[in-house]
Amino acid sequence: MQATGSLSTVLAALIALCAGCATVPPVQQSFTAGRDGSPVGRPLPCTGDIVLADPTAAPHPMPEPTFRVLSWNLHKNSDPGWEADLARFAADADLLLLQEAALTAGLRRVLESAGVDWLLASSFELGGHETGVLSAARVRPAHACAQRSFEPLLQLPKSAAITRYEIRGRSDKLAVANVHAINFALGLEAYRAQLETIALELAGHRGPVIFAGDFNTWSLERLEVVKDVVRGMGLVPVLPAVDTRSRFLGQQVDHIFVRGLDVLEARAPQVGSSDHNPVLATLRLSASDAP
Repeated sequence: MQATGSLSTVLAALIALCAGCATVPPVQQSFTAGRDGSPVGRPLPCTGDIVLADPTAAPHPMPEPTFRVLSWNLHKNSDPGWEADLARFAADADLLLLQEAALTAGLRRVLESAGVDWLLASSFELGGHETGVLSAARVRPAHACAQRSFEPLLQLPKSAAITRYEIRGRSDKLAVANVHAINFALGLEAYRAQLETIALELAGHRGPVIFAGDFNTWSLERLEVVKDVVRGMGLVPVLPAVDTRSRFLGQQVDHIFVRGLDVLEARAPQVGSSDHNPVLATLRLSASDAP
């Protein structure tokens, strides 16, 4: 997007627009499906002890060493065809990592039809719907927590959800971080701090890791920050054979990074149902050296 006026004028307009339509609670809320299917919210901070995703229900282990992952920015469910495309992708995925997901009735229908257990780490309420990053899987997570970081210029939060899944036949767990990274910032300090906060949460995790989402790497400087953080975590990128990931300002912004996992296949099918193409990957758990 090219600005026709000065940067300060554009930012002032964006701030006024966002302040008028989004509601940000003082404490971040995370939402799961209640017994009747309606969303139930509560804080799940990544502080102190890791929180059980649902203390009333037992988690289930990942049943197979090979599983399929979808990472996709839904553009707030605002583009025609998103529901049909998501239903199609979800039918073939074991793990769904969505960004800019608005918790509408349509999204809940797709998730229910896919038979997945989901968690939305909300950033704000927009148009009557909680909006943020949503992580879903065909098994219930053992632990979950959420983080949020505020855009320095717009003062609206971006969220991350961190879930951990038991693995059948192994003592370690699969950790999954789903992030929508800070976008509007004049420097890199807040951007790096958000990613390093996620890395810190996973620093003591010994098992396999997936770190995925919309990293907003629309500049080479931002991409270098991401590379530096994931390199410190021992992660490697998942690269589609034909790289049709969406580009903004000439740079790809959607990424999947992994550790302790073999990449069997990756692709980024082109869609018209979001301003981002989804990233799909088939992964296999590597041999464990955990006790």
